[in-house]
Amino acid sequence: MGVILMKVHNKPFRSFENQVNILKSRNLKFKDDEKAQYILSQINYYTLINGYKNIFLDKEADCERYRDKTTFEEIYALHELDRELKMVLLKHLLRFEKVIKTSCAYHFSQFYDGIYPYLQIENYSNNKYKLKNVLKNISTLSNIINNEVRHINGKKQIKHYVNRYEDIPLWVLVNCMTFGNMSYFYSSLKEDLQNEIAKDFGFRFKYNYKSYEKIGNTELIEILKLSNYFRNICAHDEVLFSFKLKKSGQTAIFRKFFTHKYKGKNLFDLILVLKLVLDKEDYRNLIESIEKIKSDFKDKFKSISIDEIFKVAGFYEQDLNNLI
Repeated sequence: MGVILMKVHNKPFRSFENQVNILKSRNLKFKDDEKAQYILSQINYYTLINGYKNIFLDKEADCERYRDKTTFEEIYALHELDRELKMVLLKHLLRFEKVIKTSCAYHFSQFYDGIYPYLQIENYSNNKYKLKNVLKNISTLSNIINNEVRHINGKKQIKHYVNRYEDIPLWVLVNCMTFGNMSYFYSSLKEDLQNEIAKDFGFRFKYNYKSYEKIGNTELIEILKLSNYFRNICAHDEVLFSFKLKKSGQTAIFRKFFTHKYKGKNLFDLILVLKLVLDKEDYRNLIESIEKIKSDFKDKFKSISIDEIFKVAGFYEQDLNNLI
C-alpha cells in the first residue's frame, strides 16, 4: 500500500518590516513605520490585522485593499478600543456572575439538604429533553470536587469541608464554578426552583425601575447563555465589538421590557439584557463607561466614524442615551 503524502501549505516567515510593506501594498498608510513594527512585535499580525481589518477594507475592490486614507494607527486604535470594552464588560459580567452564584446556592440549599444534594439526579429537572444537560452538570460538579481535592493547589476551603464534614455546601462549591458551569446548573434545575431564583432578579428590577414586568426562568436562561458566550470572548481576549452569535435564542420574551429590539446576537443585545440582572447603579456605570470609551476614541478614526464601529456591535447613535 502506497504512502499518501499530504501537501502542507505554510505561509512563509515575514519580518516586521515585510509585514509593514505588505500592508502598504494594500493601500494602508503609516504615520510611523518604526512604531508600527514595534506594535506588530507586541501584538502579532494575525491578532491585530486579521482581527480588526474588515471594517476598514474597500468592499468594491477585487482584492484585499484598504479604504483610501485608512491608517495602521486606526486599526491599532480599534484594537485598543475593543480591549477597553472587554475590560469594562468583563467587570460587569463578573458582578452578574457573583449574584447568580449567590442566588442559586441560597435557593438550592433552601430546597434540598443532605450530603452532596447537587450530585443527586432527583434534585434536577425530570424533563427528558434536559437529561443530557442534567447529566453533564452532575458530572461537571463531581469533576470540580475531585480536581480540587486531589490537586496540590486545590482550594483549601474545599479540602477543609471534605476532611472535616465529608460534604461541601453549594455556597462553597460555587466559588469554583465558571460562568458556563452556572449556566448549565441553572438550566438543569426544576422549573419551580428556577423561578424562585429568577424572582430575586425580578424583585431588584421592580425596585430599581418601578416595573411590574416579571423576570422568569426563560429570560434568565437566555441571559445566562448570552452572557457566557461574551464572557468567553472577553476572557480569551478575542474580538468583541464584531462578535455575533450564529443563531439567536428566544427574542420575543424581552419585548415587554424594552423599546429597543432584542435580536439575541450581538454586543448591544447583551448590554440591553444586562439591565435586568445588574443593580441600577452598576448598570449606569456600565453605560457611562461605554459612552466614555466612545468619546475617548472618536477622534482617532478618520477613514470611518466611531458610529460605524458601534453600529457593527449593534448600537445606533441614540441607543446609549436611552438605555439607562
